[in-house]
Amino acid sequence: KLTSVQRRKFAFTLNMGIIHIISSYNNTILTIKDRLKQVLFVTSTGVYGFKHTKKGTPFAAYTMASKVFQRITIKHAIILIQGPGTGNDAVLRVIYDMKIHIIYMRNLNKLPHNG
Repeated sequence: KLTSVQRRKFAFTLNMGIIHIISSYNNTILTIKDRLKQVLFVTSTGVYGFKHTKKGTPFAAYTMASKVFQRITIKHAIILIQGPGTGNDAVLRVIYDMKIHIIYMRNLNKLPHNG
């Protein structure tokens, strides 16, 4: 029996894309957008067979990102990071390993400034 990931045929090349990483304590979600901010691909760690508390681990995020970036080729990227989870660093490690040129990186976490 084929899983939903094996049935889904996704492979494309982008010259410039936006990678949005949303990482919580329970899950990591990866969204890939084009230059016009249209969503091309969305995935999470649960799609790749991780269940319950294993979805929030860095290993699950690393596995998810490596499988995604094996099929999707991006030359230049803008990276937006959001959330306190541990999956952010794992996804960034895959991006560095795939030699994607980072144009801009921003952390979207909201920090209190005593008010």
